[in-house]
Amino acid sequence: FSSSQYGRIYRTGPGIQSQTIVANGTLGINEGGAWSTPFTVSAEDSETMYVGLLNVWRSMNVKHPVKDSIVWEKISAELGGNDANTMRVVHRDSNNENRLYATESTRKFFRCDNALADVDSVAWYDLSNNLPLSAQPVLAIETVHGEDSTVYISFNYKVWKSTDLGEDWTEMEGDLPALPINTLVYDTTGTGGLYAGTDMGVYYWSNSDSTWMDFSNGLPATVRVTELELYPGTSVNDPQRLRAGTYGRGMWETDSYGDPVGFPAIAFLEPSAGETSIYGDAQVQLAFRRNLQAVEMADLTADDIAVTNATVENLVPNASGYEVTVVPEEYGPVALVVPDEIAVEVGGFELPNLGSDTLLLVYHPVPLDFGPWGPGGVGNEDDLSIWLRADHGTYGASGEEVGYGEAVYEWRDVLSGNFSSAYQDNGEAAPLATEDGLNGHPALKFDGDNDCVVAPTVEMKRDISAFSVARGVETAWNDHGWIASARHDNGFILHPWKDQSSYQSVVIDQEGNYAEATPLWIVDASLPQFYGVIYGQSDWDQQFYTIVNDTRLPFPGSNIGLRDDADFVEVRYGWDFDDRFGEGFISEHFIYGRRLFESHRTIVSNYIAARYGINLGNVQHYFRDQYPEDVAGIGRESEWDQHLDAQGIGSVRISDPSNLQDGEYFFWGHDGGSVEVVTAFPFQSERLERIWACEAVGDVGTVNFRVQDAGVAELFMSGSIGLIVAEGDEFSILNQPDFYPLQNQGQYWSTEVDLPEHGVFTIGFAPVMRVDESLAEADWQVYPNPANDLLNISSRFIETAGVQCSVVDLSGRVIAAWPWSGGQRMTVDVSAWPSGVYVVEFEKEGLRHALPFMKQ
Repeated sequence: FSSSQYGRIYRTGPGIQSQTIVANGTLGINEGGAWSTPFTVSAEDSETMYVGLLNVWRSMNVKHPVKDSIVWEKISAELGGNDANTMRVVHRDSNNENRLYATESTRKFFRCDNALADVDSVAWYDLSNNLPLSAQPVLAIETVHGEDSTVYISFNYKVWKSTDLGEDWTEMEGDLPALPINTLVYDTTGTGGLYAGTDMGVYYWSNSDSTWMDFSNGLPATVRVTELELYPGTSVNDPQRLRAGTYGRGMWETDSYGDPVGFPAIAFLEPSAGETSIYGDAQVQLAFRRNLQAVEMADLTADDIAVTNATVENLVPNASGYEVTVVPEEYGPVALVVPDEIAVEVGGFELPNLGSDTLLLVYHPVPLDFGPWGPGGVGNEDDLSIWLRADHGTYGASGEEVGYGEAVYEWRDVLSGNFSSAYQDNGEAAPLATEDGLNGHPALKFDGDNDCVVAPTVEMKRDISAFSVARGVETAWNDHGWIASARHDNGFILHPWKDQSSYQSVVIDQEGNYAEATPLWIVDASLPQFYGVIYGQSDWDQQFYTIVNDTRLPFPGSNIGLRDDADFVEVRYGWDFDDRFGEGFISEHFIYGRRLFESHRTIVSNYIAARYGINLGNVQHYFRDQYPEDVAGIGRESEWDQHLDAQGIGSVRISDPSNLQDGEYFFWGHDGGSVEVVTAFPFQSERLERIWACEAVGDVGTVNFRVQDAGVAELFMSGSIGLIVAEGDEFSILNQPDFYPLQNQGQYWSTEVDLPEHGVFTIGFAPVMRVDESLAEADWQVYPNPANDLLNISSRFIETAGVQCSVVDLSGRVIAAWPWSGGQRMTVDVSAWPSGVYVVEFEKEGLRHALPFMKQ
């Protein structure tokens, strides 16, 4: 259990990770708490928890596997009067499971002797008047096991002791700093003693000497200690120790008071690649650590590591400890564990190690290749269940394609080859097709009242990878679960959280059991973002990841039952259930009936980043803003995690790289130009109007390049066509491009080519470059038009170096002027300009060209 700001408590356990169980508005709780919310769990019954908010609340089934079945009861009523002071401390007596102590952020101090009674019978005693005179709050409470009436408190920068349950108090005088004392813990071993955590380290009260002594040796100077706990130890080699939590300085531990003893180093095993699914020989990292520090050990051999269903080879020392090669034998679980006392510390106390937890790996068959035609060139009609995009397949009540601003009665999958559709029969509940829903791209707009479309039969399989590009309209979501909801057996949910800026992924088994991943804070729900879930299930393990933009957050606690490998479920867009309707926009949604591995996720993410202008951080490798259309890619993370053949819905297919290494990728996309023959600057020869860009991570070597025929040969009528390639951002008269003849293979043209790591290409005759250019023939564009805040200006078929730009209003007054800054596109901030009609003028070497636009 853990707490965060203003009354939020989370739980983590089998199948549950950071699940909110206490918050204002959750599970019947209708009030908040302090910045640091106090709570305590019963030592006798770990199902029973007490939480201090404005009042004290009790749950007696806090471990119930179904969150909504947890029951909270308020067992106090305005203890400190009708005010807004929250509880500061809630302490369960070490001797009596019925006794609680609680303090407010004022000096109020209370005791309850029947905390497990019926709510109406719970009684509290106000001990505030028994305290010494001071306006300070009680900051910490401690009771002593075996001493039924003894209570310690920290109050007014001092520690006080009562032997009659808080009726009378005696100061434990001594050399304590005049600073807050935040935590107390009593040591019942040996001669006993009390530890106090202050705003300047730890102090110890010795019962034998009746004095305080500084116990902070090794802690950072002036560290604020916020919590102390005694770890009881398990054996001679695992002794008792004191652990301290600090404000911003980490967690610390030390010997308890007495003669110093050594802490043995603990063995840690973790897969080098961070994945517990393996597909062949795997590398595992073995480290010995005492706290965060690596410890050098001796006398260790590979045979000392206990392993099942594998052999351990090549125990190689490295900076972190050892790298171990695991050679699996049969498909299924592989277990490794480092036993106690197989190695001895070099120097120090020369103690033997403590053993590791068991590392469970699962050996799987190598996954099958994905098809080349899905988003980013990943997937085909067998891999994909549905693929919806707002610029394709939106139809009205009579089956006609809708225009922007019109109601969408059918959103049809026309991209994956599966021809599924999402429907809405009621025109008043139909979302609207919008032109600029997400960063200038079309989207379906949902009003939050009753808008939705429902796909009645979407194929679901045992594995699922589902994604949406969406946004809300405010910083927080207006309602739950509406981005994509298949809240059925064998379903899933892409789940926004109402009134929060959080997103959660959910997967459901064939019996209706939920695996709910940790909600992820997304900062601002009104921003276009990429949401998803990746889930894989085998007979031995489950892999579950939440996707938000470039974040791939594992959820290791998933333990739901079987999912059906051939099922059809209903998927809702804009609606979860009952009256949970979303207000916002969805531009694209697609579902794979397979788990996407990291190479596939990376490629799909770059397709999304390029198309919608979403910054995807470390996973983004394609940055060609002028070429955002039909981006596809190939890449490799390992010999089993790779994608070597891609096309997407564009006409260019690239495959079979000759030198692709781990971590390397190759992407391409185009500028949206038509597939028509032009003669345009900087070429005198004919070529396609469309230009592609390519971007590589690493040197992938030669690739097989294909372009679908689709009448390409007829466009050029005669002559040998080929691939025209140049390095850089664009074709230029200063850079003679290379030419690779294309061979006619019937349905496509192909060649083997080593494309540049950063370049452009098109299709045409052997290139003949020209030196003259025309501003009028250049393809100038200003958009959006009308513009509100930002105006984009782009050009093609001209060298932009030397171009001067200016904007004039209808009176001829120059509003702004600047030289073109390089590249083929720029953005101008027009937010401060008055509304009206303006003219953008371009001038180069005495030639001029002008375009009008409107500022709203």
